[in-house]
Amino acid sequence: MGDWFEEHYVHAPGEVLDFLAADGLDLTDQVVGDVGCGDGIIDLGLVHRGAPRQLTGFDLNEVDTERLARLAEERG
Repeated sequence: MGDWFEEHYVHAPGEVLDFLAADGLDLTDQVVGDVGCGDGIIDLGLVHRGAPRQLTGFDLNEVDTERLARLAEERG
């Protein structure tokens, strides 16, 4: 198994953006909602690579956002 953060921050958002692009869709300057976003790291990658105007993630499970923010900061 590869690096968890890289898989969620780099690879998964790339797959989402490629999937959307195949249908001519682009997140640039769009308002986006992600239902079932989990911990939000994929959404962080989508924000940085897809450049939506706004992205809001919704999930039923609580997440340790402070831990994830530290992890993201450590990775630059």
